[in-house]
Amino acid sequence: MSKSGLKGHTSPRGRDASTGAFIPVKEAQQRPGSSTVERVPNPGYGADSSSRRGRDAGNGQFIPVKEAERRPASTTVERVPHRKS
Repeated sequence: MSKSGLKGHTSPRGRDASTGAFIPVKEAQQRPGSSTVERVPNPGYGADSSSRRGRDAGNGQFIPVKEAERRPASTTVERVPHRKS
């Protein structure tokens, strides 16, 4: 994915390499040997913005994920986004 595709869904954050603590981006850029600048998902765009749901392939109804994993031939497990409020 290109950088332009990430714009708006992530933001740069500086991180100290020895402690793992977040630091200002400017400080991380000044110390490239002991820190890194990474992109972190904005609220609503990370892994917590959706949840796994089981679905029966025959009738399309939602079922428990454990049951869907037990019957892989006739079910599917998919990620369903949370509603935006």
